[in-house]
Amino acid sequence: MFYDFAVTIPAGTTDADPFSQDLNLTAGVIEKVSILFPPGPHGMVKIRLLQGSHQFIPTNPDGYLASDDEALDIDEYYELKAAPYVLTVLGSSPGTTYDHTINIRIGILRPEDVEKTSALTIALKKFLKLIGV
Repeated sequence: MFYDFAVTIPAGTTDADPFSQDLNLTAGVIEKVSILFPPGPHGMVKIRLLQGSHQFIPTNPDGYLASDDEALDIDEYYELKAAPYVLTVLGSSPGTTYDHTINIRIGILRPEDVEKTSALTIALKKFLKLIGV
């Protein structure tokens, strides 16, 4: 499954009172996150992704992502096991004059696909052990 969200951070949004938008997903394993910063914000638009109160991206609790005319592709393995299957984007843009839209794309493996992959990995490991590799 692949999700695509457009998140518009209003001009002048402060770090103390960030913009918030929920991204509704489904159960599974997040395997890929792409964050597309358009040309124009000059690194002044900052975002974080959280699940509940846990900061998911970037990993460091005080961190945020900011860029200009760049796509950030992040390989992940993050399980969404229990409802609600929601990530929250927190964004700020102190000192900006215009709103800026950041596109966030999320690839999720369905639980049944994860189980198939796990079973295949286990079978492959057993086979390799059997042949002495």
